Amino acid sequence: MTMAAFGALTRKLRLISWNFKLSSTPLEKREMMFESRRRFGSSSVFMSKSSAHFTQYITDISPREEIELEERIFTAIADKEGGVIDPILRQNIRTLGWIQSMEFSKPSAALLDNSSSENREDPSLTINLSLSTLMNPNVKQLEDALIRTVRGNIINAMREKGIIDKSFEDESGIRINIKNSASKPKPFVRNVEEQDELIKKLGPGLSNVRHFLAVYSCKGGVGKSTIAANLAYELAQMGGRIGLIDVDVYGPSLPVLVKPDDPAVRKSTLGSGMVKPIEHEGVKMMSLGFVSPTSGVPGSGPGSSAAVMRGPMAGRVVTQLLKGTEWGDLDVLILDMPPGTGDVQLTICQDLELSGAVAVTTPSKLAATDAAKGIAMFTSLGVPTVAVVENMSYFDVSYNYDLVILSCSAEDKRLWYFPVR
Repeated sequence: MTMAAFGALTRKLRLISWNFKLSSTPLEKREMMFESRRRFGSSSVFMSKSSAHFTQYITDISPREEIELEERIFTAIADKEGGVIDPILRQNIRTLGWIQSMEFSKPSAALLDNSSSENREDPSLTINLSLSTLMNPNVKQLEDALIRTVRGNIINAMREKGIIDKSFEDESGIRINIKNSASKPKPFVRNVEEQDELIKKLGPGLSNVRHFLAVYSCKGGVGKSTIAANLAYELAQMGGRIGLIDVDVYGPSLPVLVKPDDPAVRKSTLGSGMVKPIEHEGVKMMSLGFVSPTSGVPGSGPGSSAAVMRGPMAGRVVTQLLKGTEWGDLDVLILDMPPGTGDVQLTICQDLELSGAVAVTTPSKLAATDAAKGIAMFTSLGVPTVAVVENMSYFDVSYNYDLVILSCSAEDKRLWYFPVR
């Protein structure tokens, strides 16, 4: 027998001996054995008292006790004073329907026979959450509050079973896994009774888009398209499912700002005339500048000539870009609007239920005046302007550590704004 084979046999005999002792040891002495050193190949693992108690609790828990524990946790989550409340919606996550399921993971064979550290699976409780969007800024806060609530209820359940006494408060060994996913979006409506009618109106391409957000300015050259693109990528980095459409059919700028690796527009299986959006770094996008020049639409294709078309035709082209694209599941579809208050703006406000709009201006008095006109137009159409961005608010020049900042002060009647670099 080689030395390697002899060593493996010795470890196996030691393993059998340890498992035999564990199975024949009273409960009150098991935690001492769990704390003892156990070897997995070349690594050493220790199990704390808290882990040992939790392992015993999960091992012995019955299906009925699982259901009782779930109900206890649900009740604690929905508690008005100590529950898990979303700070924005001010409702507990159970009422919001964000808790999908709870799954108990029993101790694996590797944990008991020590066969391999790689195959070892500690006992745990997994909670599956289905959030309306992963962009929620309070996800980490909600996870921490949920873990505290669940651990506290498990501690109480173990006390009732006599596994621990009242003085034991160590929760560190109670392993709770939180798995987040985003629910399937439905279009936002201000009147819930109109949702089914709106979904039918939007068609298959837009039926799973939750929010439509317009980025507009009645003045050209203020950096509206740049703001829209940066906003889309920033929201995508936050975990959102984001789309960006360039509805400025007279001068599409998205193909100039973004250079996708694969700019080809492909057909969709949803129906004839439907296409798939281009994807780039987590953002789905569409623009007349990406459409093939052979489509017959004036101004289509990269580097095309000026789009010469009347207002009604421009409105039809915008409708085709919106409803003829298979957008899939989106939290927000950002619309890069053309300047002005014409047919394209009216078409979009009539076809879509815009959740809000973002106005873009510059320190120029002329640009601010035009932005105010845009705000008035969207307000009259029932669309709130949720923010005003003052772009190009200052100019920085650095040379030999000399910094010059040119800035404009806010006038008394200026709209609320914040600068964007």
